[in-house]
Amino acid sequence: MAPTWDDIVDPVVLFADSGNMLGHMWWVGDPSLALEMVEGFFDVAHAYDGLARPLRLVQDGDGFTFELVSSEPREAEMRARVYSYYRRFARNQAQEPPDVSDVREFLYAVADDHVDE
Repeated sequence: MAPTWDDIVDPVVLFADSGNMLGHMWWVGDPSLALEMVEGFFDVAHAYDGLARPLRLVQDGDGFTFELVSSEPREAEMRARVYSYYRRFARNQAQEPPDVSDVREFLYAVADDHVDE
């Protein structure tokens, strides 16, 4: 059976792909709230759920929804994007993402780790 909206695990992490927001990351605890942040397809280059499974933004009536691209996690890819965000935007260049092995706990730790841009 194909993955559904109900299979998406919180939190959701989004990476921007347009204009001056290129490379920025947003962490959202509730996947449905993440949709409220999205204004168009070009706003989100990459998205992952709490298990590091890739998400795709799709048109849903007048709005958008996320669907799982794959049930296979892409943890290394997602972590690389988080590390890239820290390298590019953290004002304190010594700041690195939290050292947490569990992917879901890692994403919650990233949310708690304030990055001054």
